[in-house]
Amino acid sequence: MVWKLHEDPIFGVTGIPDICFIHAGFTYFFEVKKPGGVLSKIQEVTLKKLFHNGIIAEVVYGVEDVRRLLPPKGTTLWA
Repeated sequence: MVWKLHEDPIFGVTGIPDICFIHAGFTYFFEVKKPGGVLSKIQEVTLKKLFHNGIIAEVVYGVEDVRRLLPPKGTTLWA
């Protein structure tokens, strides 16, 4: 399951990462940046809050960053 998230000035959460990805019992939030892109302060704080709540929350600059964060093939929380 994958969602593309966006900030909504009325109902959204400021600083929420761009992508939520759930796979094999793991939840990931990815903030996508171009190479050299910089997090805003609210993005940085939000990623830290997610991480401290047991969620994989990272800045990614390309597909290789995402691949590095995924568990080995066949890994699940229910093994």
